[in-house]
Amino acid sequence: MVYALNLLGIGDGPVQILHGDTLLDEELPGYSDIIAIAAELTPYSWALVSASEGRVLSVETSQAGSTETLNLPVATGYFSFMSSTSLIRAITLARGDFIRGVDRYCRDRVVRTWPVSSWLDFGHVQTFYRSRRTITTARAFNRLSNDGVAVRKTSEDHAKIRAESYWLGELPPDLRVYSARLLDAGEIGGRAYYDTEYEYTPTLSELFVFGSISQPVWRRIFEACSEFLGITSAIKGPGSAGRTLKTLVADKTMTRLEAFARGSGFDIDAPNRLAGAVLPSLRGIANDMANAISVPSHEAESVMHGDFCFSNILFNFRVRRIKVIDPRGYVEPGKPSLFGDFRYDLAKFAHSIMGRYDHIVA
Repeated sequence: MVYALNLLGIGDGPVQILHGDTLLDEELPGYSDIIAIAAELTPYSWALVSASEGRVLSVETSQAGSTETLNLPVATGYFSFMSSTSLIRAITLARGDFIRGVDRYCRDRVVRTWPVSSWLDFGHVQTFYRSRRTITTARAFNRLSNDGVAVRKTSEDHAKIRAESYWLGELPPDLRVYSARLLDAGEIGGRAYYDTEYEYTPTLSELFVFGSISQPVWRRIFEACSEFLGITSAIKGPGSAGRTLKTLVADKTMTRLEAFARGSGFDIDAPNRLAGAVLPSLRGIANDMANAISVPSHEAESVMHGDFCFSNILFNFRVRRIKVIDPRGYVEPGKPSLFGDFRYDLAKFAHSIMGRYDHIVA
């Protein structure tokens, strides 16, 4: 911190510091001598703040496992100091110990506490997963909420929600250990919903985009995915896999393109150009790719997740097993089903790996 402040060369002015593992979902109070504090029951090594009538008396680091955090608030990671030179001097006299330097600064100046209610800490394993559960991602037509026990997915698209809950509820016993557990389903306030048990394990999307995972670990993750796909592909259904693939690859793609055209005004029948080269229209590209796919009618359906991409696959490092969430649950709208074409799941999986879908979304 001393090096950074000297490098910036801001002189004796105010400085705000936010630790990189801290997220505050509140408006910051601006420049003044303050330390943001919050109650914390997790027995990690925290910076404990002792105060009287809002004035900071001392700041000291607790030992991991100490019960002191039950009695004193902790520094959340946001600090505001009116004098950068006083801060540099205090940290230097503390021989580079940031917390001891802050404590020395607080003894020389009047520094006040700023209690925060919405503090997300990502600096420890337990607080990371606790903070992570408060941040949900959902498509425009869905809503997600969770309380750390269950996740509720709601939508005005009743058929879609019913199909997903049907898939989760009707899975064969061999596959239930690989799927989020369905707790409840129904309708409320004109919207359909279903609840599943909240899983604290990370998605493959998080690991792929933000993680630093070695190749042997990725091999194990892929082996776990292969185990799941091996079981799904062995459980056959009554219909034709080829007919399913045509519906999902050709028909659904065209429906999506036409919806995109209506919403954006983009002409999906007009030729495109890239770096001066003339390319087919979007409709033409979709037709060419659909025609290139073999759809033999004699292949039987098998259990199909229908959206087997990284964001819908969780990996438990302890048991080295995946769990899937958000299945498609249908091929034809209004007809919930477990079955489809195994190759569609493979294509979705490849979309994340080679298509970098998760990087595009992130």
